[in-house]
Amino acid sequence: MMVLAPEGAELIGLHDQANGIVRLAAFDQNRLVAALFVSAQPVEVARSFLSASLGAEFVGAKRFQVLAGRGGQDQPDEGALVCACNSVGINRILRAIHAGSQSVEAVGEACGAGTGCGSCRNEIKRLIEEPLKNAVFS
Repeated sequence: MMVLAPEGAELIGLHDQANGIVRLAAFDQNRLVAALFVSAQPVEVARSFLSASLGAEFVGAKRFQVLAGRGGQDQPDEGALVCACNSVGINRILRAIHAGSQSVEAVGEACGAGTGCGSCRNEIKRLIEEPLKNAVFS
């Protein structure tokens, strides 16, 4: 038998049988202790939000943000990490580009990406040069 959460933890869930989706979250004393997302298709979640949420306190309706897999408008999805030095994800870089930053230096000023060791500067340049291949998430 698989154990998802500590004994006595409160489970909430979503089961969308038509689309083959199951989402579960377990809370112990209002703290998120586990989350499970299962789908026949790739699961769309903000991984940075979920990993930061483990151990965080969620009360009332805020618990359903966990099932949504996203933090809401006040916590935009950072996307995959591009700049490890400054913890800047691809979506924040794309938002800076979309807002007018058209050089690696301008992106650095806007969000800090590429201002540390510099190993991500080529990736930032590629994102600037190939805007039609990149989606912008707000």
